[in-house]
Amino acid sequence: MFKYDNADEFVKELTDGQPAPPVYFAEMKKVNKVGPGIVRELNDPKRIDNPEELEAAIDNGVQVVDTRDSARFAKNHVKGTYNIPFNKSFANWAGWIVDYDRDLYILTDEKDRLEVLAALRSIGIDNSTHYMDAAQAVSTSGRTEHYHNVTPEESVSMIEKGEAKVLDVRSEEEYEEGHIDGASHIYLGFLQDKLDEVPSDRPLIVQCGSGARSAIATSILQANGITDIRNMDGGFGLWKKQVNRLIEA
Repeated sequence: MFKYDNADEFVKELTDGQPAPPVYFAEMKKVNKVGPGIVRELNDPKRIDNPEELEAAIDNGVQVVDTRDSARFAKNHVKGTYNIPFNKSFANWAGWIVDYDRDLYILTDEKDRLEVLAALRSIGIDNSTHYMDAAQAVSTSGRTEHYHNVTPEESVSMIEKGEAKVLDVRSEEEYEEGHIDGASHIYLGFLQDKLDEVPSDRPLIVQCGSGARSAIATSILQANGITDIRNMDGGFGLWKKQVNRLIEA
């Protein structure tokens, strides 16, 4: 690295192949400079039990995150909610997707509530104002929807006939290593800012490496009114095993 005497070339070589930095990295710079919020001084989210209160919040632009696993979310969820499953990747994707400057409502299992709150606060998301039991929210709301998961084999016919478009939400590096021929590409972390680039002329099949990130992407798209949509279960990894054609390296 010491052979470079041009700053731009040095930066390009140093960062080549690096994954895109999560949005919350910028927030962490501010937190590191001024100090994190003191937990005892933060307001704990208020519990709500009325689905109409939740629906009104969604109508008023409040962001709502459902932390159930993607399989349960796919079967039934409240319209307008995002799905970020509470697992080891939760904090990472919350940092990409949650707007730090808007109130946040959390739909979660009661047993996970405190851990979810701690995970959010660990990356500076201190704007959780309300929470509701996820199962209760879904069972009592009059505004629910679902989406379908499809296997790669089930997707082939639609893709080959031009009846569906594929949206690949993996990283740039993954996409360049190999992708489904004709697939559009928008990295999951940038999806909310690029909704106008999402193909809208035909049904959409969302795909990642395994089906986990694409499930999050599917929830984001659906919450923003893109409803003729399917999540590819198993993703590109299973696609390569089941389908040897339609792959472009």
